[in-house]
Amino acid sequence: MPLVANRAQGLSLERKLALLISGLLAAVIVIFGVAAWQQMREASVDRATERLARVAQQLAAGSDAGRARAAVLRGVAATPEVIRVAAGAAADSASLAASYDEIAASTPDSTMSAWELWGADEQRRAGFGAPTSERDAVALAKVRAEAIRTATTQRSQLYTLRDTVYYWTAVPVMADGRAAGVLAERRRLNQSPRAGEVVRGIVGDEVDVHLSSVGGGEWVEVGGTPAASQFALPDTLGGAVLLVDRAGVRKYAAVGAIAATPWVFVLSQPESAVLRRPMEFLRRLLAIGAFLLLAGAAAAWALGRHVARPLRDLTSAAESLAKGDYARRVDIAGGAEVARLSATFNSMAGAIGDAHRELATRNDALHEANEAKSRFLAMMSHELRTPLNAIGGYTDILELGLRGPVTPAQVDDLKRIRRSRDHLLSIISDILGFSRADAGHLTLNIRAVPV
Repeated sequence: MPLVANRAQGLSLERKLALLISGLLAAVIVIFGVAAWQQMREASVDRATERLARVAQQLAAGSDAGRARAAVLRGVAATPEVIRVAAGAAADSASLAASYDEIAASTPDSTMSAWELWGADEQRRAGFGAPTSERDAVALAKVRAEAIRTATTQRSQLYTLRDTVYYWTAVPVMADGRAAGVLAERRRLNQSPRAGEVVRGIVGDEVDVHLSSVGGGEWVEVGGTPAASQFALPDTLGGAVLLVDRAGVRKYAAVGAIAATPWVFVLSQPESAVLRRPMEFLRRLLAIGAFLLLAGAAAAWALGRHVARPLRDLTSAAESLAKGDYARRVDIAGGAEVARLSATFNSMAGAIGDAHRELATRNDALHEANEAKSRFLAMMSHELRTPLNAIGGYTDILELGLRGPVTPAQVDDLKRIRRSRDHLLSIISDILGFSRADAGHLTLNIRAVPV
């Protein structure tokens, strides 16, 4: 009974089917949804990183980085007067400045703020607009030493002075196949907000574009405005990497190196912007998945009711049959198996009902026969007691000699007759006792007896 009770307290087949189908549907939606979101996320990340790297390389490749000015400087450095002064001859400042101004006029601009002529012995030969700060002097010293060492054009890192970004360009002054000195000029980055707008129009508003220098120079907006450093430059150039900026924002960043300079274009885009479309797709997917799950759960519940209703009717009919309602039948519905089960149950219920009616008929007949037997035994015992009592009475009369003297042999015969009569009376009493017990009329006298 406890086992039956425990089973009865469990979930019904209708609920189990609904829960099972809903669970399977939810698992399928989650698995395929996660797979689709992962695929779209990877595609978005790949597309964004490839675009950042490509645009960074294109910006770097498309930047002349002052190549025209470097050519002008090399032209000035090749003049006899500059070579002579760099080698240590006395400088004619007027003629030297006129020579420089004559060549520099071929590419007029307003960004040049100083120039310096130094010899290989680290002595300043001439110039104007000398370094105005230690940072300016350090930048000049580094680029000057590198130009003499490599005998090639060199540019300094970008650095900021009073909200203006500057850099030095140094070209070697060659004499007899060696660097006799260095001609350097300092220029500022032209601040042009329009340039920043053009670049943002190309790469998008969510992509930050900066100029910086390998090795830790200043960060500069594309429009020429100084900017705060957002993160340390990646070790690898060319590909986009995921990093965390100083504000704790995860960003994808790509760096494009400008040829023949220490400068790089730094493009970065927040991860949230890269994943915006995948997240929108995920939200739509969740909404569609929730709708499908609700619709599937409703369909599963309806299917469970459709499948479980015939079984529930069968269960109710079986309980009624167990309580004695042999006329209960079920509708033949449901699938083939359930329909066969319903038909078999109806046949079984009919057979049990017929057997029960037959059994009741036979039981009634047996009850009537038993009643007749009881009446017969009662009547027979009464009819037998009367002659047996008469036999006993006459035996006593004869034994007492009221009808005349009796011999000892006759006395023995009379005793045998009495014993036979008593035996018959005992048998009749036992038969009556069994009849009373069978009829339920036997009275028991319960008392203690010695044993």
